[in-house]
Amino acid sequence: MACQHGGITDGANCNKCFCPRGLTGTTCERRPTEAQIVNVAASVQNVRVALPGGTGFQERLVVLQAPAGKRIEAIVKSFAGFRSNTCRSVGLK
Repeated sequence: MACQHGGITDGANCNKCFCPRGLTGTTCERRPTEAQIVNVAASVQNVRVALPGGTGFQERLVVLQAPAGKRIEAIVKSFAGFRSNTCRSVGLK
């Protein structure tokens, strides 16, 4: 199995890949359907990411895509801190 994007073959099932966070599919070939994809342009853009209200752990995958050959510079203007007593990483990554 040729896993893509840094995925690795499952040792117990050679027809399956373990995909890195943010990728899915048999060979790690696509983003999850719930991912927010933002195609950025050459000009300055503001992107707002909001999580729905509620309690418990919430996670949102936001992918910033630049045109081929271009780079992205991002500045996080604000981020509401989270407190958790779990062993899972919590915050902005």
